[in-house]
Amino acid sequence: MGCDIHGYLEVNQYPESDSHAWWPQHTIPRFRNYLMFSIFAGVRNSRNIIPIASPKGLPKDISWVAKWEAEEDEADAHTHSWLTWKEIKTYDWDRHIEGNKLIDKLPVHYRALFKEMEFLAETFGSEGVRIVFWFDN
Repeated sequence: MGCDIHGYLEVNQYPESDSHAWWPQHTIPRFRNYLMFSIFAGVRNSRNIIPIASPKGLPKDISWVAKWEAEEDEADAHTHSWLTWKEIKTYDWDRHIEGNKLIDKLPVHYRALFKEMEFLAETFGSEGVRIVFWFDN
């Protein structure tokens, strides 16, 4: 059985506020790519890649849209987590896998997502931009 990713790119539009500060921008790429799943949370990690972070569960301040979808997917969902742009940009993308730098093996849609996160971080800060995600089988 295959594994898929679900989730959202979110920004913290009101970092001084305690409520509803995180807003969804759009869904993250939903293409099945086990290399990315391994990097994000160690899911389907047959290459023993060190993930960016261990799964953290859903953030307490998750946007209402992401929360609603995560609850809708609850029966099949697993390994909920989130990563800030700061965590993603400081990951060791130069490590080698299968003779190539890891960064060179990234699918174009994830490269585009990371470029967008980098751009948004110029306004919202590197900890004010994140992806919230989970997987299903």
